[in-house]
Amino acid sequence: MSIGLESIGAALSVGVAMTVAGALPLYQGWRRRDRYHLVRDTPTETPATATASETVLLRGTATARERPIDAPMTGDDALLAAWSIREWQDENMNMKHWTPEARGLQMAAVRIEADGSAITVPDRSHEASTDVLTSLVGYDAITGFEIDDALVEFDEFDTAEEVPQGIDPPERFRDLERRVGLDASQPGATLIDLGRTHGTREYREAVVGSGDTLTVRGTVRQAKEPGVGRVLETPEDGPAILSDLDADALEQRYRRSYRILFYGMICVILLMMLIAGLVVAV
Repeated sequence: MSIGLESIGAALSVGVAMTVAGALPLYQGWRRRDRYHLVRDTPTETPATATASETVLLRGTATARERPIDAPMTGDDALLAAWSIREWQDENMNMKHWTPEARGLQMAAVRIEADGSAITVPDRSHEASTDVLTSLVGYDAITGFEIDDALVEFDEFDTAEEVPQGIDPPERFRDLERRVGLDASQPGATLIDLGRTHGTREYREAVVGSGDTLTVRGTVRQAKEPGVGRVLETPEDGPAILSDLDADALEQRYRRSYRILFYGMICVILLMMLIAGLVVAV
């Protein structure tokens, strides 16, 4: 057996085809690499050690500066509530998957406290439906999502409820759908009905309550309002990060994810090129 031009050509052809087919996981892996470096290169501080104009991962106990919010799905008192709606696609035997449909973030003004010091994180609220482009190139979070200028990353969602297509969801869920202009799920044909059917929607919510530990990426500034003290503003070199994970857990999560997506895809491409070359050479 010898490796000739035909084998090399076959390997290159397969390599090009696999690279095109694997472009999305390669791109997502590279984006996750950026997130890994962002977390790794941002110093972790507490309110007692953070200095003015420094961009930090601030970790401490979260308490309400003013009043809490009502979590939109559960109605519970919360300092931060992140929700998302996704829909099950099952019209193609080889393409069963969830597609994100909408997401939202509501956060009260929060004090992050540790070691006798505190820094205020301003309130924020944003919600939107999800278009095709956002579904493909956004959502850098692994368990969560990116919205506006914030990356929401959680250990897990506290609430996850599935509602099959054709069944009215609870009124709180419908309120969220109406606010972002999301229509009722469309009927479709499930090829093989072995459980979850096409059009099923999953409603998920993660909540941070008073006394919970929170990690926030931001830049320390002096508040313009008297009596507020220091605040943590959205940084200019990347998104704010809101997470119940500590810095080490965030770093490990993004490092593992980008290595699997990026280097794993490269290994698959190289393996398929090798197999194609050997098959032609036989």
